[in-house]
Amino acid sequence: MVKVHFDQDDDLELVMALVKVFRERRMERSSQTSLPSDGGKEEEVVSPPATEKQRKLMKKLHIEFDAETITVDEASKLISAKLDRDGGNN
Repeated sequence: MVKVHFDQDDDLELVMALVKVFRERRMERSSQTSLPSDGGKEEEVVSPPATEKQRKLMKKLHIEFDAETITVDEASKLISAKLDRDGGNN
């Protein structure tokens, strides 16, 4: 696990690095599927709840989200979209 501390002046570089990691993880997850033991159809891999770091970053970027249901993948997509739209500027 990578631990990151956000300082106001260094946010952009750190956020962009995190976005890259989140995108890579999302790509890995989207390509992962598992076959059930009975040989039936593929099962979808369920994303875990968003991390506390993702939640804090979304709040900092003023991204609205449902704190009770947001997943890692959904948070990653929202953060990426916001940064793509804003060019990394809050």
